[in-house]
Amino acid sequence: MMPDGPQLADLHLPAPPSWWPPAPGWWLLALLLLALSFWLWQRLRRRHKQRARRDFLQAELESLSQRFPGENQGAAQVAALSVSLRRIAREVSPGAERLQGQDWLEFLDAGDALRPFSQGEGRLLLDAPYRAQVPAEQARALLVMAQRNLPRWLERADA
Repeated sequence: MMPDGPQLADLHLPAPPSWWPPAPGWWLLALLLLALSFWLWQRLRRRHKQRARRDFLQAELESLSQRFPGENQGAAQVAALSVSLRRIAREVSPGAERLQGQDWLEFLDAGDALRPFSQGEGRLLLDAPYRAQVPAEQARALLVMAQRNLPRWLERADA
């Protein structure tokens, strides 16, 4: 035996862990964040498109009263409104713009218990574009009714 005892070496600490490659949990978190950011980007883009479409269609309906300001332009205003409503119908439900007569009015009334198009003032859409004269107040009332229903129609498109 040695009087001083065995000679021991100092403890060596292991090297600190490297930052690369990250642990599997960090990879999973990165994928999750990437998927979440892609989903959020898609949602914001869709909302922006919907808002832009809504603003465009609203502006189109509002411009009808300015394009036909005269008292004797009611028939032309209703004809232009009918074209705009067909364009809106194509946005809401592709193929709906081809509906005719009562089916067209029922489509415009879908979801409205008052049924203003098929049983009210909206029936003017059926024959007003073909009349020689339409009273301006009836054309304005029809335009206001369309503007009032536009959010409901676009809601159906977004659903």
